[in-house]
Amino acid sequence: LRTKKSDFKVLRGVFSVFTKRHFISVLVLYLLISLFTFLWTLLFIIPGIIKAFSYSQTYLIYKDLAESQKDTDDLSYLDYITKSRQLMDGHKMDFFLLKLSFIGWDILAVLTFGIGFIWLTPYQTATYVAFYKDIAQGHFGNSATDGDKAATDNNEGSFIVRY
Repeated sequence: LRTKKSDFKVLRGVFSVFTKRHFISVLVLYLLISLFTFLWTLLFIIPGIIKAFSYSQTYLIYKDLAESQKDTDDLSYLDYITKSRQLMDGHKMDFFLLKLSFIGWDILAVLTFGIGFIWLTPYQTATYVAFYKDIAQGHFGNSATDGDKAATDNNEGSFIVRY
């Protein structure tokens, strides 16, 4: 979404998380997010869902900070989760409505015995990344470029899904 170049290697991009640089970090983030969400869900189901939305941007923040700052050693894994929580303050309902807007497509993909997810999952992921890009707007290094700032100034930071 940040660059218009599409000259990347598909298989290499898919498995890039399995490199030495990112594998352990993403695994630890996954375990921590799962643990925290599980503990909040034990309290009651609704707080678990709310916290899952709060923690949903953690991987994207990690990737942005890892690419923009080579010295991310001073940040702990809990810092990434905290930054996601802070970023999602006031945006959890927007994210919920965004996820809710895909419910028809999810049902249709299930009716095709899962084959529809081949096309739906990349579309959903790109939409969620666009949501992150919209709410982050330069907070984490690579989040906004000059062209993006002009586009978001015209929209006043609102996230609009166009069909």
